Amino acid sequence: MIKDRNIDPKAAIQLSKIMGAGSRIPGEVFYVADTDSAGEAFLRTRVDNNKLFAGTDPFNDAIGQCVTGRGDRIVVMPGFYQLAATIALDKNDIRIEAVGTPEDTMLFGSGSVSSVTASDYDLFTVTGNNNTIDGLGLFTYKNTKAAIKLDDAGGAATAGFNVIKNCYFSPQAADGQAYGVQFAGGSVNWIVNNVFEATKTAGILLTGSVGNPARTLIRGNEFIGTGDQGIHITSANYQTRIIGNYFTPGSQSGYNMTKGIIISAGMNAGDVMYADNIFNLAAADVITDGGSGTVNDKAKLGNYYLA
Repeated sequence: MIKDRNIDPKAAIQLSKIMGAGSRIPGEVFYVADTDSAGEAFLRTRVDNNKLFAGTDPFNDAIGQCVTGRGDRIVVMPGFYQLAATIALDKNDIRIEAVGTPEDTMLFGSGSVSSVTASDYDLFTVTGNNNTIDGLGLFTYKNTKAAIKLDDAGGAATAGFNVIKNCYFSPQAADGQAYGVQFAGGSVNWIVNNVFEATKTAGILLTGSVGNPARTLIRGNEFIGTGDQGIHITSANYQTRIIGNYFTPGSQSGYNMTKGIIISAGMNAGDVMYADNIFNLAAADVITDGGSGTVNDKAKLGNYYLA
């Protein structure tokens, strides 16, 4: 196992597995480290420095070296990353993974950690396919922006088959981060095992053109005081599955989340299936805003209501 007194032992074990896998890992492995951090110093003597990025825009620099179809990985060392621009995940088959935890691998929007500006932006825009974002802490300020936005503006075959998992979403400052994850299209994307806490408007927003996003899976997430609702579905999505999530009010003023899931007009009955969720809420747990938005009772399976 890699040993270094400045590297968290759990992160060192995970990093050892990645570095020791060698040719068993398809594609190339690139590394992102916080500038002048213990992680950067640690890697400088252990990996090809052409594969290590620690400048002002390390994530986009690393993505720029990835090749669609090769199965490349970007390994993110623990650190506090002040982003200079939106990370554009516009290629396919890339895995971005933290070796630490969301608590010690944090990405922030514009400004400084303690002094934010109104010129903030989405942290990630995902237009590629078959990508994974795993284990990051994601913090934004602007209350009209998302931490991760999936957008199929590039055409019907974009922003699909992506996985976002094991991440933590929260505002960088009061009233920040409108959404943890925002769908503006895309198909067959999975949002699993994340924590959404105190986002301004909703933890997850699904919107886009008719019938798109499609076949989205939202499973095993925690929604804690995410504005007024945990999940908001506003367009004619279809075959959306919301399974095994936990919804509860938060402790911060203004982030009480009275509604777990809102399904707006324009949805056909049965388009949304939610099952095995736990709602620790006093108000109505699922709201449909009229039109054909009624959820088919057959799609309401094994949910639990604690309040």
